Amino acid sequence: MDDIGNIVYLLVLLLSFVFGIWQKANKAKQEASKPPVEQDDYSEVFAPLEEVVEQKVAQPRQVMDREMFDQARAMEGEAAGRLREMELKAKNVRDEASADRKRRRRAQQVRDAADLKEREAQDDQKETYLSDFDARKAVIYSEILNPPYL
Repeated sequence: MDDIGNIVYLLVLLLSFVFGIWQKANKAKQEASKPPVEQDDYSEVFAPLEEVVEQKVAQPRQVMDREMFDQARAMEGEAAGRLREMELKAKNVRDEASADRKRRRRAQQVRDAADLKEREAQDDQKETYLSDFDARKAVIYSEILNPPYL
């Protein structure tokens, strides 16, 4: 406690602690003074639903089972039909992708063959240039073209 900064720090800490407690107490008082919130009445919404449930429960169990069985069979048939359609679409997509890959592969082979022919032609031209090269003539011409040093 030799430093004045420590004293100021402890004082600020104590004030913030007291202020926090005071604010919490005021908040509790405000909560207590608020009127209670009215809860919504959902009985009007759920009344028709309850009637439907009661009617279904009142039906004989056998009739309900038969209806549910028929519905399940119909849904199963629809699902099987959709599954067949999806399998056909997937097969078509695979076939199209395979054909596309073959086309791209063939086009790449054609491009590679054309590039190979072009490179061979360039190599032939380089060989003809090198066969015509004479080092003696090159030195003589370079000395002729060099300007004399002044």
